[in-house]
Amino acid sequence: MKYYCVKSDFKNTWDEVVSAFWQRYPNPYSSHVLCEDTVFRNVVGNKLITKRIFIKTTRIPKWGERFISCKQVPVLEESVVDRDSQKLITYTRNISYARLMSIEEKCIYQADPMNSQCTILTREAWFKCNLKGFASAIQRLSLERFKHHANNANKGLQFVIAKMLSARQNQVYSKSECWVGEEAKPESMMYKHLSVYSRILHDIRIFIINHCCLLIDGRIASPSQVRFEGQKATARS
Repeated sequence: MKYYCVKSDFKNTWDEVVSAFWQRYPNPYSSHVLCEDTVFRNVVGNKLITKRIFIKTTRIPKWGERFISCKQVPVLEESVVDRDSQKLITYTRNISYARLMSIEEKCIYQADPMNSQCTILTREAWFKCNLKGFASAIQRLSLERFKHHANNANKGLQFVIAKMLSARQNQVYSKSECWVGEEAKPESMMYKHLSVYSRILHDIRIFIINHCCLLIDGRIASPSQVRFEGQKATARS
């Protein structure tokens, strides 16, 4: 088994990073991600629990094609957002060919304790191959590819953050046009209005999530009751 750990930092607040996290696909650095589907979502206390399936492409060496023929693999991502501790924790693993090769990843996005305007990402990964005689070579190859994809994942998230903040800025400009022809309003009042508007949207999202969970399960399940039942992801047109 091989282990890998790396830390990265984003020059953005935790709220901004987490908001962009849910919108990170597609982006110019994620051409290997074909589609995504949310198979479970629940709110327990102040924690949002989500399970998603991604279909990703993988490049297989010629000598490995006799063991793995499919070049599209489903990946399960389980995440917990804790607003109280300002942490987003994700657990990701492949759910096909796991008996031959398993890759498990854990990511922790948390606010920088030294600077509230920054976010720290701690990424850990474990690689295990059960093919005797090939294990060391395959694990080493998987680790190098993982480093490449992890670097692109950070670039992709930064791209989405920049796009998201630009859209917010354009929203501010468009709202400022509403004051044309009216009595001038202090700029601080406009930002206060936007802040209230954002909070209302947040409350609506939480209500929808709770309501959907009640429709699906009839109750709010605790984290220990959450079980993945093997729903298959369907590609979006």
